[in-house]
Amino acid sequence: MNQQQENPTFHVDARFEGHDNHLVGLCWMSPNQQELWARFHDVILLDTTAKTNRFSMILCVVILVDNHNRSRLAATAIVSDETKDTFSWLFASISKATGGLAPSLLYTDADPAMIAAARSSWPATKHHFCLFHIRKNLEKHFLSKYHGEKWKKFFATFCSTQLERTIERLLEKESRYVRLNETIGKLPVSQEEDYYNHYFKEVDVLCQQFLTPAVLKLQRHEMNRSMHYRCHIANLENELQKQETAESPTGMFSEDMFDACVIELAQLIADLDLTRINELWRVSSINKKSKHFIVLYDNTMHLCTCLTLISHGLVCRHFFAVMLVSSISKFHIGLIPRRWYTNAKVMEMDLIFSHTPAISVISDNEFGMVEYMVEVDLSHLENIRGHHVFTKEICQEMTRKQQWGKTFGIMKKTLDLAIETGRIEELYELHENLAKELESEMVQIVQGDHNTEFAQTISNPVRIITKGQKPKNMSGNKGKRKQIHESTNNKENNIAEELSHKKLRKALNTVDEELNVNVDGESSKSKSRRCGTCNQIGHNMRTCPNEKN
Repeated sequence: MNQQQENPTFHVDARFEGHDNHLVGLCWMSPNQQELWARFHDVILLDTTAKTNRFSMILCVVILVDNHNRSRLAATAIVSDETKDTFSWLFASISKATGGLAPSLLYTDADPAMIAAARSSWPATKHHFCLFHIRKNLEKHFLSKYHGEKWKKFFATFCSTQLERTIERLLEKESRYVRLNETIGKLPVSQEEDYYNHYFKEVDVLCQQFLTPAVLKLQRHEMNRSMHYRCHIANLENELQKQETAESPTGMFSEDMFDACVIELAQLIADLDLTRINELWRVSSINKKSKHFIVLYDNTMHLCTCLTLISHGLVCRHFFAVMLVSSISKFHIGLIPRRWYTNAKVMEMDLIFSHTPAISVISDNEFGMVEYMVEVDLSHLENIRGHHVFTKEICQEMTRKQQWGKTFGIMKKTLDLAIETGRIEELYELHENLAKELESEMVQIVQGDHNTEFAQTISNPVRIITKGQKPKNMSGNKGKRKQIHESTNNKENNIAEELSHKKLRKALNTVDEELNVNVDGESSKSKSRRCGTCNQIGHNMRTCPNEKN
């Protein structure tokens, strides 16, 4: 609460129940956490802890992954129970603090209340279970069907006792490992070869400008590993006819295997127009234990059966191997998702595609860096892995909130100091003058923009003459309403002169009336009322005193 008083952008939301208004829920997000949510709310992890505090309330933490590949705390809440209403209130509070930004993927435990609240509060969000809870769910349903030995055999490869034995054996050899590390440290060369600096130097320079250090290290690792592969041009029709399906070893999944083919070629290009494909490359490791396909399409786009570009957001080693032999393959920084960019580059994301070239490392069968300014189309790739969540509108809104919060903090500090020193009147005057100056500047900007935009289309206003006395030259239009469009300067001058004469005559008549007041206090207007008998003013024949006499 104190931090919210210091900075109003600090979100604090409380929930009360009962006749005594006791606290049942409290959620808070700092301005920094709100910014993290705006940039990285595509994948969110939500979990609750046991009742370990003095009030036996539940701690709920919301975690995301930033552009440095680190887990960050995005929001924190304390709740009294785990019901649908409680989680709905929590999700509504987070949406209120973040401007309604819902996550794309939400990982939680198997709590039915949390799942129901997520579906009602964020209907567009895809919900998934954590691996731990998937295992618990599998154990719950699988054990009842397969008893005893079958269950033990199924989990033999996942036994924790085997892991403990392995750790114990490693600890026994720890002294020898220490001496070995000391010996390796004394060798002249003890680091990984930097092939990226020799063969992909321009690509590495471009990655240094955009990527964070953690992601840059991973991308360099993929460049170095490209030296362990050999590439061969392939025919798309022939490869599709073979329909070879790689079989995984018993008890292993393709995701757990090193350098395994995650998807088949036919599935990889299922949604891609075949006319867009330029080349197909078959990439094999030196020991020929793994084989992948690289599909080059459009100007700078590619897809690989390892799906590293989709699952990790990194350009894979197989593509870099193809870059060394194909002049069509080009690297563009737009292939890497913007969530891995540095903070400064994210703010300049509109300039990325228009000023960043595509790079090729070979041209006309000769090695050498070549830059191409080409139009990049990421629509197909983004349809597969999802669009970037930190859009231009969200960026502008977050910048505005940051400016407002920073300015409010400075103003509050200035106000406290002015009250302490007795210079509050000076502060009032300073703020009033600044406000008037800014308002005047905004009015000038609006008027200037308006006049500039419509200067060529402005015409004179429509003049409407209503019923009443008309000028002599307009007597033919008596009793009618006519719209007159003044289009020339002469006609405007004549009308203005005529109006001025009328005003002058009216003023003179008013003066004459005031001067022609008779002795009895009657004005000259009464001249129209004359007696028919005595021809005097002020009465008529019926009330004439001479007639009575």
